[in-house]
Amino acid sequence: MLLCNSVLVITASSAVQAANTAQEALVDTDNDGIPDAREFGGRDRYDTALRLAKNFAESKGGVGTVPVAFVASGVTLVDAVSVSGLAGHESAPVLLTPRRSLHNGVADFIEDNAVDTVYVLGGSTAVADSVLDAIGALPNKPEVSRIQGADRYATAAEIASTLGAGAAWCGGDEPAAILVNGGDVSLAYAMMVGPIAYRLKVPVLMTERTRLPSATADLLRSEDIEHVVIVGGTGSITSGVESDLIEAGVDTVQRISGTTAASTSVELAKLAHGGCADDLAPVSGDTVALVEQDALPDGVAAAPVLASTYAGGALVPILLVGKTLPTPVRDYLAATAEEDSDGNKLDLKIVAVGGRAAVSSSVVDAAVAAAASVASTDALSVQIGASTDANGDGRIDADDVPAPGDTTVILYFSGPIAVDSISAASIVRDIVELNGIPARLADGDAVSFVQANDPCEPDEATVSFAQPLRPRDLISIAPGITIGSGTDERRIQSSSVEVTAPAVVRTRPTVHVFMIAGRFEAEVTLSDGGPLNEEDVELRTSNENNTLSVHPTTGNLIFTDALKVGDRVLVRRGAIEDANGNQSPQRSFAAFAPRRSPRIISVLMSNPNHRGVPAAEVPSAIAGFGNDILISARPDGAAAGAAGNSWQLIFDVASTWTGNGDADIDVSVSTADQTVFVRFNDGTARNRDLQRALEANSSFDSLFEVEPPPDYSGACGAIRNKELSLGTNDRQITTPLTGGVTDVAIEVRFDGDVQTVDHDGLLEDILADVVKRTGAADTDAVRDALDLASQSPFEGPATIVRYEARTSNAAMLPQVRDLVTTLAGRDRVLDNPGTDADESAEPVAPIATGYAQPENDEEKNARSQVRIARSSHVEPPA
Repeated sequence: MLLCNSVLVITASSAVQAANTAQEALVDTDNDGIPDAREFGGRDRYDTALRLAKNFAESKGGVGTVPVAFVASGVTLVDAVSVSGLAGHESAPVLLTPRRSLHNGVADFIEDNAVDTVYVLGGSTAVADSVLDAIGALPNKPEVSRIQGADRYATAAEIASTLGAGAAWCGGDEPAAILVNGGDVSLAYAMMVGPIAYRLKVPVLMTERTRLPSATADLLRSEDIEHVVIVGGTGSITSGVESDLIEAGVDTVQRISGTTAASTSVELAKLAHGGCADDLAPVSGDTVALVEQDALPDGVAAAPVLASTYAGGALVPILLVGKTLPTPVRDYLAATAEEDSDGNKLDLKIVAVGGRAAVSSSVVDAAVAAAASVASTDALSVQIGASTDANGDGRIDADDVPAPGDTTVILYFSGPIAVDSISAASIVRDIVELNGIPARLADGDAVSFVQANDPCEPDEATVSFAQPLRPRDLISIAPGITIGSGTDERRIQSSSVEVTAPAVVRTRPTVHVFMIAGRFEAEVTLSDGGPLNEEDVELRTSNENNTLSVHPTTGNLIFTDALKVGDRVLVRRGAIEDANGNQSPQRSFAAFAPRRSPRIISVLMSNPNHRGVPAAEVPSAIAGFGNDILISARPDGAAAGAAGNSWQLIFDVASTWTGNGDADIDVSVSTADQTVFVRFNDGTARNRDLQRALEANSSFDSLFEVEPPPDYSGACGAIRNKELSLGTNDRQITTPLTGGVTDVAIEVRFDGDVQTVDHDGLLEDILADVVKRTGAADTDAVRDALDLASQSPFEGPATIVRYEARTSNAAMLPQVRDLVTTLAGRDRVLDNPGTDADESAEPVAPIATGYAQPENDEEKNARSQVRIARSSHVEPPA
């Protein structure tokens, strides 16, 4: 399918300074012409929700225009946070009521607006049956019903089921859903995505932090949801849930997150103005909403209003705040454009949802100040690195972490500082902290500041401490400092790095004794140290004549009589000790009868580990020489790693192009052909125009990111506005993406211990479907592409055989649902119906041998047939 987006570029694509002016959005309550109060600053959560609902109804046109409303508990909000998508489908507001009685204001709203249908969210423990009775008894006699499940996860699934599948995420066409952590602490993620879910009519589902609940998984299967967007980082929803989603039939998992809930709200706001702008349009360019991250009732009730009725129908993003204004929100507001899309001076309106007890005046004042501050460029970030090549990569850079004993570090600024080096060195003294207090620096020239000769290169400062650094010392940059003045003033972002510390090894050494009934010897495996001493090992058996000793060469246990099933060996605590003084725990081992003909019970793949980043430069015929524009795959997108190497960029200049007027650029993305097609239709196109056109295509933005040339002030500012080298002869210039590498681990699990494995035979079975799918010459060709030509020797006993693959050709990777068929490994054909006999006409060599009796071929593997599955329990290659 071809996903296309035409963009007429007429303004700069990203903010280069703060809004011209900013103010809190207030309303006039005393008719004196002066705004004096918050429109949504209710006396309590119920009043705030009513004010929001009244705005919603008035904007829709009054009586009869709100046929549906949702009512939720004002105390237990977990049943309401998932309603945004359904509320968007029904074009309905969300009202709050106490659990045991219907709020008078809610009753008046339902009656005054002639609401026909009311859905109550959650069970009777959230909203009592008496409330439903009271709603049904209102004079306008609305139909009232309850949407509920056995718990919050099931209720969210019921809400999603009522909505039904079909709605897609930004730029896609697959049935989609949003997934958030259902724990009380993380419900802020569900709240912040509410306006987007409302506008897209996409269901919001809940999960536990580490496990996908059955109710959620069942809904995904029943509604055939193919695309799931996780909101929140791995601290909120672990990567194991992603595996659960794939097992539930989801094709694509996308994650939107920041380091905190507030920074995640900023990422959603950027998405609304960027990759999802077309699907959410219109999106307000002059209004943002502040919601206290713990004020869940305010955020839930605000979603319908911010998504549809507040700013003339434009979507208003939610920014989360706390008792203070979070740094990510401050930076986002400070980067607001000075002009709107029509070239008018921007007056940014900041609407606070809730009273001053929720969003304080000081927080709003800080937001207004940040949005209106003059900042010709973004804030400066600072990376802190060692002054030596600490990681041994041949370079001294920010990747080198300071080590104990170091006395100097290097600060790498993200751009040039518009002050002289002496003043800059003085400022550096003010911002460097050690363990939370101003650092004691060396006497004399403790700070050496170097301004780069190239204005596009970052400046550096070398800082010398008075004392050598100690393990785990925290070196940090104090927040809130500005550098420069006037239009060149830039704020320095806080950052920190911890001095390395010797790893403390606390893992105990282990002892494993492999005991098979009928044998006189037990194999001993030690993770460290050894051998065992006989006094640390005790034999517990009903055979009084049996004794044990330790073999002087192999370290195995030798018995005078054959072991019996149930015989046990006790290895006492501290039998072995490693170099760090850690002692082995006490363990007991029992003799067992070996499993006959071990069978493969599963073949599991790890999640992919994308190492190399597929990327391509815009060809110089388009960009011009020395004007490198890099397009690279997003690390969490479908084009990450080796998969990105199949993509190509095609640049084309229309035959009708004249170069007159504003740039008109079409961007098309074909996921089927793995092609990004860029056509310059007309106009004078610059670097910024190309970047904006690419990022405005939601399909492109979900897969790739654009790294333009440096865009600093002064001489580098011209690079952003540099014209592209277009001409009517530039037709169909193709550039492939290269450099993507993906690692994956494959684990084959047997139902019993095996002692030998034939790698060639086993890999031939695992890769058989890859050969069929790709048309490769044979298994060896696939193994070469996966760097599986050599494997470390297998050492039994073990039940798991592990392989690690690394490839730049994603087509050669095994896929989930590939069939792995292994024939019984007997040396002779057994024609005995009903047994596990080899079905081939010729004897088959075993791919694995176990520990059962060899006389009857019992040690050779049985026949098996399993499909490859993905599992988060399989660790990817390190």
